[in-house]
Amino acid sequence: MTTSTIVVLADDDLLVRLVLAEFLREDDRFTVLEVSNAEQALVVIEATHNVACLVTDVNMGTTMDGYALARLVDKTWPSVAIVIISGRPHHPDISVPPGAILLQKPIAHEVLVAAVETSLSAKQPLDGQVPGVPLHIEGLPPMTPAATGLGATGGIAQPLSEPDE
Repeated sequence: MTTSTIVVLADDDLLVRLVLAEFLREDDRFTVLEVSNAEQALVVIEATHNVACLVTDVNMGTTMDGYALARLVDKTWPSVAIVIISGRPHHPDISVPPGAILLQKPIAHEVLVAAVETSLSAKQPLDGQVPGVPLHIEGLPPMTPAATGLGATGGIAQPLSEPDE
C-alpha cells in the first residue's frame, strides 16, 4: 500500500479548481482536497494535520488573498510546500515565502505536477518538527477541529457559515 501526498487546492473559480484538481489526481500519488477560499484552506490544513502542499490562487474574493495565505501557512506549518498561481504576473514588491513556486495561468498539466513535485522535494522538516503539525505562533490562537465544526480527521463536505454582518 502506498500513501498519497495530500494537496490542498484553493481557488474560488469552480471550473479552474476542477481542472487543476483533475491534473493532480491523474497522478495517483496525490490526494486533492479542494476549497474555494483562504479561510477554508486554513480550516482544512489545521484539521487534516498531514497536508504536504498548498496550491493557491492569488485572488479569491475574500479578506485573505493567496499571498497572505501562503505567508501564514509558511509561518504556521513550515513543512507545507507552497505553489501560488495567478492569472496576472507576480509583482516583485509582494513578498512570498522562501521556496514558494509562482505559476501564471493558464497552467499545463505537466507544469502544475512538476511545480508540486519540486516544491515538495525542496521542503524538509525542521529538526524536532513533525511534518504538518503547526508551530504555535504567539498572538495567533490555534484553530481546533472542534472550533471549526469539522471532525478530528478533517474534511470539507460541509459549507462554512457566513460571518454575521
